[in-house]
Amino acid sequence: MSDDAFDWGSLSEKFWRDTGAEIGCNEKQIKFAAAKHRGATNSLAAKEAGYGQGSDEALRSEGYRVFRSNKVQALLSLAAAEEGGKSAGDITEAEARTILSKLARGSDPAIKIKALESIGKMDAAAASGEVEQYLRRPDRYIAEWLGHFPSHYNVLVAGLMAFLPGDSKKIGLGTSNFIIVPLASALAPHLAHHWPEVWQKLVADFARDGADIAEFANKPLRPIEEIIKRVMQGGDGLRVDLRSNEQLNAYPPNAFSKRADGNAAQ
Repeated sequence: MSDDAFDWGSLSEKFWRDTGAEIGCNEKQIKFAAAKHRGATNSLAAKEAGYGQGSDEALRSEGYRVFRSNKVQALLSLAAAEEGGKSAGDITEAEARTILSKLARGSDPAIKIKALESIGKMDAAAASGEVEQYLRRPDRYIAEWLGHFPSHYNVLVAGLMAFLPGDSKKIGLGTSNFIIVPLASALAPHLAHHWPEVWQKLVADFARDGADIAEFANKPLRPIEEIIKRVMQGGDGLRVDLRSNEQLNAYPPNAFSKRADGNAAQ
């Protein structure tokens, strides 16, 4: 297949040629890796890379051999890192990290630097993903943290994290992000029972903004383990569930209507 017709996928031809050359790949290996990275089978990748026009069985065998070669595995790992650990080329993020770690311990200074840079890109992508998950599903983030440290003191911290928005556009009851409501209301009875003074300050703070959360304390005192399990298994449908009569009847009708400025309890 000519260079003009070859599909280099989501990464540029320059990336594949430059990176492949750095680790000693030949033309066929570079094209094979590029094809695998965009999701081609071993047989199709071998055919597109120019490994012959033999039988289907011969192409499958050759494709598997090339795929398992050290240089192609290294190139696929570097490509996965370039895209934050994602690849359709039958190589997982964990496998890519293992291969890159081995390259980083090698003797070639240029390859060591390249591998370390690639690991850094994967770390940055992972950290960014954690932040995005926190902003998208703060209830799960808080519940997961609470699951690691299940004590009365940490229930207090988790409750405050749920009720007091750090960013009025991203988290807390004073926002449009009502995904946090089920967790906050489930933690409310624990706050009222174990930390009554803190709960009364929260109630007073919300009341100053015209929002009534006092009734949350009257909900059943459910085990923390059950609360965590329900949050983690709830799925993205919690936003929709809040519109059901059962969910709406569980919360005071005016609890969130005016709480929008993100002020914390004093």
